[in-house]
Amino acid sequence: MKTNMELIQDVIAELNWEPTVIGGVITASVNPKIDVTANDGVVTLEGEVDSFPKKWNAEQATRRVAGVTDVINNIKSNCQVLLSAPMKNRPGCGTCYPAECFFTP
Repeated sequence: MKTNMELIQDVIAELNWEPTVIGGVITASVNPKIDVTANDGVVTLEGEVDSFPKKWNAEQATRRVAGVTDVINNIKSNCQVLLSAPMKNRPGCGTCYPAECFFTP
């Protein structure tokens, strides 16, 4: 069984390898940022990405890692960030699928 640190390192490597996540774990703030923690095989993803597909792809990439038993995906996509903003500050992101974004400009 992998240690928590080994699991975190393997998940980070997988996320950085996955082209649809754009290596978002350890890059500058220009790119998505995803923080990874692990506890006995359960991996938690937190942070922000600029679209729902990147959130979903990050979870799928994490599930591919040997030793991961479950994934808690707390990543916020751009639409979720917009929805938590005050109404007057919602410009509409244009990166969402209609089913995932409840904001209409």
